[in-house]
Amino acid sequence: IINALLAAVASQHDGAAFLLHYEVDILFRGVEDQFTAELIDKLHNAKKAIIGTIYRNQHFMLLFVDLERHNVAVLDPLLSSEQLNISICANLNSVRHCFGWHEMQPITIKHSIQQDGNSCGVLVCKFADLLLSDSSLSINSAPREMALSRLELWKTLLLRAVDQENLCWMCGEKEAASHDGAYDNWIQFLQIDMRGN
Repeated sequence: IINALLAAVASQHDGAAFLLHYEVDILFRGVEDQFTAELIDKLHNAKKAIIGTIYRNQHFMLLFVDLERHNVAVLDPLLSSEQLNISICANLNSVRHCFGWHEMQPITIKHSIQQDGNSCGVLVCKFADLLLSDSSLSINSAPREMALSRLELWKTLLLRAVDQENLCWMCGEKEAASHDGAYDNWIQFLQIDMRGN
């Protein structure tokens, strides 16, 4: 689900690319012959930024590569990840020539810290959207707020998954089924004035 949400976030920002966690792992290793054609295509087409998931020990972190400012950061919702930034940056710099990138610098980005044991994915999605929008990462990460954010993220995912233009606003279906198995006509809205016309 986190991957689908981050893909949706990236698609809303021109020049942003999203990498799956295994693609991030390949990029981290910095071994060119392990790059898949799909990964190479994503990296070549990215102009603004690259976001990707890092998944370790049932915990999500966010890779953020700012191609315009030539910075690399890993955002861990639980803590600062300065040492990881340096390591990842060195690996990216070893393959940057493949993609015409400038030399990258590791940076640490201040962000809100996770306050519970299960909101890392929510925070990673919010961090990605805010970074791509050049906004502050000061988020209310209280458990109640994270629950509300989860609902917002589900709504985003559902809206992207369904072509709503051809659906009935009453039932959410393309066609309404009657109780006898045949399809009924769409319910039509009629405007009636106060006189019954």
